[in-house]
Amino acid sequence: MITKILDAFSQLGFKLEEVEEVGYSFEYEGSDFLYMVNVQNPEFLTIAVPGFYECDEAEKSALYVLEDKFNAALRYVKIYTIGGALWLFYERELLEEDNPAQVISHMICHLEFALSYIRRTLEGADTETGNTVSAIEEPEAKDETDTDE
Repeated sequence: MITKILDAFSQLGFKLEEVEEVGYSFEYEGSDFLYMVNVQNPEFLTIAVPGFYECDEAEKSALYVLEDKFNAALRYVKIYTIGGALWLFYERELLEEDNPAQVISHMICHLEFALSYIRRTLEGADTETGNTVSAIEEPEAKDETDTDE
């Protein structure tokens, strides 16, 4: 299945560079992506946008709020903090009847949309406050006695 996936990337015109113990890196629209090979389950396809936003220790709690908001809003793409940076992931099982090139193209489009969406949000926060992540508001605690139903 890995060979089939690599062939699909080639059909789509991507030039993959092997990244030891991770998989393959490639570029799309000026952003770096990773096809992360899962040797235990090669049918499981993971494409990531690694480390697209570096954060410092002071931003961590605000980043967790950001992650929660985006993970709730975005359907297939998920955002996580790894090594002090934000990463995007899209994971999917590739079934035998699937067209790998079509699936990969779809995954990359979703990741690119999510990346653009998150960057616009971060840039807007930066414009308003001068500090990117701290402008992401924490959700207000819901008053349990409030019943609007």
